[in-house]
Amino acid sequence: MITKGASVDKYEVLDKIGEGGMATVFKARHTTLGREVAIKVLHPHLASSERNRTRFEREAKAILAVEHPNILKIHDYSGRDAESAWIITELIDGPTLRELLDDVGAMMPEPAAIIGWHLCRALEAAHHHGIVHRDLKPENVMIDGSGEVKLMDFGIARVLTDVQVTMTGALVGSPAYMSPEQATDGEVDARSDLFSLGTVLYRMVTGTLPFRGNNPSVVLKAIIDGTYEDPTSRVPSLDHALAAIICRCLGRDKEDRFASASAVADALAAYLKSVGIDPAAPGPWTVQAYLTDADGYEERLAEALIATLTTRGRAEAEAGDTSAALRTFNRVLSLDEDNTEVVTIIEGMRRPLAAEEKSSTPLALWLAPLLIGLAAVGALAVHTNGFTQWSGEAHVDASLPALPTAPRLSVQRAEVVPEALRVEPASAVEVAVAALAPAPSIREPDDAKRAPDPEPEPTPALVVTVVEEEPTPEQVAVVEAPCEGSNTLIIGSLGAQKIRIDGGEPEFTPLQRTLTAGTHTVELVADQYSFAQEYAVRVCGNEPAAEPTIDVSYKPSKIVLEGFPPSASVLLNGAQKGTVGDHRSLQLTENKAYSVRVWLDGQTLHESTLTRGFETGQLLPGQTTTITHSP
Repeated sequence: MITKGASVDKYEVLDKIGEGGMATVFKARHTTLGREVAIKVLHPHLASSERNRTRFEREAKAILAVEHPNILKIHDYSGRDAESAWIITELIDGPTLRELLDDVGAMMPEPAAIIGWHLCRALEAAHHHGIVHRDLKPENVMIDGSGEVKLMDFGIARVLTDVQVTMTGALVGSPAYMSPEQATDGEVDARSDLFSLGTVLYRMVTGTLPFRGNNPSVVLKAIIDGTYEDPTSRVPSLDHALAAIICRCLGRDKEDRFASASAVADALAAYLKSVGIDPAAPGPWTVQAYLTDADGYEERLAEALIATLTTRGRAEAEAGDTSAALRTFNRVLSLDEDNTEVVTIIEGMRRPLAAEEKSSTPLALWLAPLLIGLAAVGALAVHTNGFTQWSGEAHVDASLPALPTAPRLSVQRAEVVPEALRVEPASAVEVAVAALAPAPSIREPDDAKRAPDPEPEPTPALVVTVVEEEPTPEQVAVVEAPCEGSNTLIIGSLGAQKIRIDGGEPEFTPLQRTLTAGTHTVELVADQYSFAQEYAVRVCGNEPAAEPTIDVSYKPSKIVLEGFPPSASVLLNGAQKGTVGDHRSLQLTENKAYSVRVWLDGQTLHESTLTRGFETGQLLPGQTTTITHSP
């Protein structure tokens, strides 16, 4: 057992600084050089397994071959025959990306893209050596005191030229960040890491995960089906270019994603340079500056972006690229809703079109005012026969057939549209769209049936519905009932469960709360029995009281086997579970009785029955019981 004050090879252990599922991490100092390092020590019950030692040694050897400033440096490792299995790495004095996100919530797109660019460089270096990380998530990213982004923990990485050493059918990785092929035990390559990168980027800019659910199986099904909420629905002001990068990384099929990490890096760099930031030399917009003062950083960045984007929008408008200009101005208004300069520019863009609309005009000019309103709030959501496809722009072909034979559009007013961008629908809007330019799309299941999306927050948008037949008066210029006022949130189905509403102080259920209209976050706070969970609940004054269905996800109970020979066989309810060396810890997830038997060479070493449940004397969720064998 390694503790404070112990020696590991040439290093003195100073303190314990962390613990994970595979290893404990200590701070240590080289006894002669005085250099402080981190020591990752594999848990003893895992180190007894040859398979786990192979995985651990592979991590060390693989990363020793990769020298890159964005990958945690490894100095030394124990070797397979040492008494304990350990790795010596550089010591990082800084938070993980997970800790940073827990502190700030959602990040502005620009610092998120800079961190993503650094991660691309780390992945590019690893992929060049044939290494797929397979567990890219915020917990495995650290930021040191100088702002250097470090990708770490290649513990379940697979060197593509090596023989796979994980058990057949074993699922390795973190469910929420897995690629579809990893979740289905398919062929994993470098593009799987790009999917995980897209999930990390989504989490950084929206404050939530794209694939969510009450338990890992629900999350994995969403990943496999490719169903998630577009990031611009969560953050309407998100730049179209960055949203497209994220969606492309999240392509369900590998062929739909970027071809390489360097291609993602190039796309992120192009996006950042479009707002005046070079990720290789970001000037005042370094990761270190964000780490030091995130609020001040974002305030200063917002001021700089307003000036840069206003100049860019003017240039786009003067070049006749109305859609691009309005998308740019929309971002300015999201940063400064009272920006009179931009509002004046938009009004100036609308007046000529409004004047032309009153005269006898070609089809393209009839469509122009509608396109202005649509482009100003991002992209179109076009619904045809229940299938949703994302499109970034609409193009008009003046050579279309005559109006009576063209598809028609019914326009629905959204809840919130900036006054300067509003387009009053005519009594009968008859327009034709030749094509919707393809953009990275949210991939639907093959049978075109998708799980219901979470209720999105009200966003400034217009919904355009393609109608094959002559639209009825109800289909034209329909105004949706606004979601406003307040209503009651009722959580009565749970016992004494601690929850937090919109990040407030924890409260115990059952309860009723009056909330303002909109989408609210209900978080189940983790305790000794259950995992943390998060729900988005929509409340509207003109709807019935909100009563969300909330299922508590309880932690597994554990049985730990101590003192048994590693080669002894373990049976759980009569089913062979392998050897003690492989299963020193058994996880119980169902409330029922479990029989445990350990035997070796035909002799029973232990046999007992335990019941998992909430009654007195039963093994509670999250509880661990130890079975000790004394030879």
